[in-house]
Amino acid sequence: MKKATALVLAAAMAVLAVLPSAARAGDKKVIALIPGLTTDAFYITMRKGAQAAADALGVELQWQGAPDFNPVQQVPVLDAVIGRHPDAILIAPTDKNQLVAPLKKAVDAGIPVTTWDSDAPKSKRMAFYGVDDYASGRIMGEETVRLLGGKGKVAIITSVGATNLQRRLEGMKEALAKAPGIQIVETYDIK
Repeated sequence: MKKATALVLAAAMAVLAVLPSAARAGDKKVIALIPGLTTDAFYITMRKGAQAAADALGVELQWQGAPDFNPVQQVPVLDAVIGRHPDAILIAPTDKNQLVAPLKKAVDAGIPVTTWDSDAPKSKRMAFYGVDDYASGRIMGEETVRLLGGKGKVAIITSVGATNLQRRLEGMKEALAKAPGIQIVETYDIK
């Protein structure tokens, strides 16, 4: 979780570095943080870290998101945030394709956008802060093979629709496929 908090802090600092100094002169800069979902412990902890970073940087943090990791729910949240025209948006996009047009809308409105945790690379966003999800999944798969001694049955629990988790799943499956004694018995979607 410390890495996640550092990630949000780095993203916030990068966004602040490019904000025009005349924006909201005399007022606190406003950064909107849109998580993948608001009900997950990962994002709840992320919010606490982001708030600590905002306090340290003297900016106002606006946290708004949907209760489920779902682009159909996230797009209206993003549209509402764009309507308030914050100084910057940090977002964990719930879909790399369905969030492209709404994120371009934010950028075209003059709002710097940074993605974190998951990405929508074709969105004209300023930067992405995260990890190589495919490599992370491959490492998890290699460690699973090592722990099982190269043989056994594996069930994978994930959220199939989440782009970052899909990449981790692909990496893990690649690593597991290299061990002929490993059988994936099920990929269980938590949705």
